[in-house]
Amino acid sequence: MNHLIRFLRIDLTIQVLLIGLAMVTAIFLFPLMITMPLLGIWQIISALVAYSYLRDKKHRDYLIACAIVLSSMVVSTTIDLNYKPETSVYAIIFLVIPTIMAFWYANLTSITKKELILKYGDLVVTRPKQKKGEQENILDDELMWV
Repeated sequence: MNHLIRFLRIDLTIQVLLIGLAMVTAIFLFPLMITMPLLGIWQIISALVAYSYLRDKKHRDYLIACAIVLSSMVVSTTIDLNYKPETSVYAIIFLVIPTIMAFWYANLTSITKKELILKYGDLVVTRPKQKKGEQENILDDELMWV
């Protein structure tokens, strides 16, 4: 679990940065078309990693929701080739739903990290500080073959 806790710490930082970048680029359409897919891809990778460790219902449901949203994006793009639906449909499918999912998953990641730390403890190992001028004994007696 130490690896997962460490991954979730890094993951949450990256998610917050990508969400912030997406919010900043939201006023411009083209950069948003780059940041939202990057955020989505990162969160799907994160969910796959977390689900592979935990096998929990929340991450499984998120992955199923991602598959449904991605399928609806493909279907709506295919329909666009034949018909011209309203742009509000695209706004909902390509912006509103993924944004809600991004915030929901970032919150899920934060909650999961806190639950794992409570259950397994904060497994980050810190080395004790040495006094100035004192050197660490790297020749441990138990490791010496005499």
